Parts: sequence; C-alpha cells; structure tokens
Amino acid sequence: MFIGNLHRSNVLVMFSLFFGAVGIGFAIINQTQYALLSLIVATVADVFIYKFSRAFDCDEAVVSFAKGLEYLADFVIFGVLPAVLLIQVLQASVWGVLLAALYMSAVAIRLAHFNRAARFQVEHAPGTTLGVKVEMVGLILPIVALLGYVLPLVVFQVVFALVYVLLAAGYVWKREVPEIPAAWTLYIFALQALVAVALIALGSIFK
Repeated sequence: MFIGNLHRSNVLVMFSLFFGAVGIGFAIINQTQYALLSLIVATVADVFIYKFSRAFDCDEAVVSFAKGLEYLADFVIFGVLPAVLLIQVLQASVWGVLLAALYMSAVAIRLAHFNRAARFQVEHAPGTTLGVKVEMVGLILPIVALLGYVLPLVVFQVVFALVYVLLAAGYVWKREVPEIPAAWTLYIFALQALVAVALIALGSIFK
C-alpha cells in the first residue's frame, strides 16, 4: 500500500521522529518551551528504540529500512530541531544561521560515520564511545536553556551558541569519551522531567 517496509517494530522511532518534527514547528513559532519539551520527549523515546525494535523478528528488508529510518530520525531530532532553535534564540542573525549550518554538518558527519559497516569505524574501549553522542544535546540543551530566564538576552545568546560549538566539536572528536552508566538512567529521566515541568511553567524565553 505504501513504499518502504514500515513494521510495528518502527513504532517508537516514528513516535520519536514525530516529536522531533513537532519541536521544529514550535521552534519556528518561538514557542521555545514546547520545542525543548519535544526534544526531551524524543530523546527519552530514542533511548529505548534499539531494544524495542530488536525485540521483533524482522526480515532483512525490514531491518534495512529501520536502520535508515532511525538515522534519518536522529538527524531531524538531534540535528535540525536544535539548529532551528539556535537560529530563533539568536534572532535569525547571519552568524546564527552559519553556526546552525556548522552544527548540522557535525551531526551529519557523526551519523554517517556510525551508519556504515563496523569495519570502517574506529574501535574503542568498552564503556566508552568515540566522541560525544548526538543524544547528549537532548539532555544538555534544555538545562542550558533555563539560563535564558535569568540571564540578559545578549549574554544568554553567547552561552547558548558556545554550547553548540562545543557539542559540534565533540560529535566529530576522535577521542574516547566515557559513556553515561546505565545505573544513572532513572536519575537522568527524573532530571529531564523536572526540567520539562520548569520549562512549561516558565513559558517561552521570548515573552
């Protein structure tokens, strides 16, 4: 009926992708709190995508389609959504657009690297990852965004932009970085929930 090989194993990735796309829309209309909330929801869902999708017995066509869909979803959620939010926070300035483009380029490089065969990837020690995972933006950005409610706008814009520069560099950094311990997962989710509540209560950064 439709192209592709959509399968019930893709439910979670489609859920995450939906919130990534919704977040982009909210960022465009300057509803920053809902854009960040969408980023949090998509990030939390993304954590469980691998285990959820692998719980199903799928044929090669479904697996191949799912892999491509997951990486495209990651680019929308962790690349496009944060970039649009950056452009809005920097009030559509030229340097904001250029920085957003550089950030998305870094995300694309990282995703392309890990989307290819394992033999082309650099080996790293157990318990570490090569560079910073793109999912970290879903944890870091909402927390940093809270500064927008207490700092002067010009100062906040500089801090916000600097975070993007550091994240972009971290994505393509060819160094081993310790992974967040699995035991911390619940604490991180609790922190994200608290940040989400704060964002909703505070409203848009641009009041």
